[in-house]
Amino acid sequence: MEFALNSNTLQHDFLLAEHLSRDKIGAMHHETHLPRLNRFIRTLSLFKVPLLGLCRPKVLELSDSMAKVQLPHEFLTKNHLGSMYFGALAMGAELSIALRLLERMRSEKIPVSFIFKDFSCEFHKRAEEDVHFCTEEIKALDDLIDRALSSEDRQNGTFKGYAVGASDPSTRLMSYQITISLKKFSRTS
Repeated sequence: MEFALNSNTLQHDFLLAEHLSRDKIGAMHHETHLPRLNRFIRTLSLFKVPLLGLCRPKVLELSDSMAKVQLPHEFLTKNHLGSMYFGALAMGAELSIALRLLERMRSEKIPVSFIFKDFSCEFHKRAEEDVHFCTEEIKALDDLIDRALSSEDRQNGTFKGYAVGASDPSTRLMSYQITISLKKFSRTS
């Protein structure tokens, strides 16, 4: 699965999302900013990743130590067996890993493009309820972004995350590992 976004192609969409939310998203370290971040993600997915918008993700937390996203277990995200469809699980996992990068692209207007280079996961239990996708590797992602900004070469980083049920966060439903590839681009080109 390959997915690419860059700051130039998103500039119009970011401005529209900013206009629709009626104020700047700002730092995402406090719960009071989460409703605005969720509106921003919904607007962005409308223009760039409509399928993600149909899954109705909700950012539950974004801090210096954790990114947590929820996908509801409902008609559009369930498979024929009643558990969450693999495609929905993959989108939740990708969003949890990319959330900090998207926030920095927006708030700092950093000139990077990115793709998901690879994805691997292990299923531990069927997801038959709302699912929370979590990563605790925020500092490592910030370091990758900073490396990409200081280099002309593409920078890759592999990040781990996990999914848990909303009603029982102690039981892991899935573990995943995603490689993101970042490249700085020149705003003049």
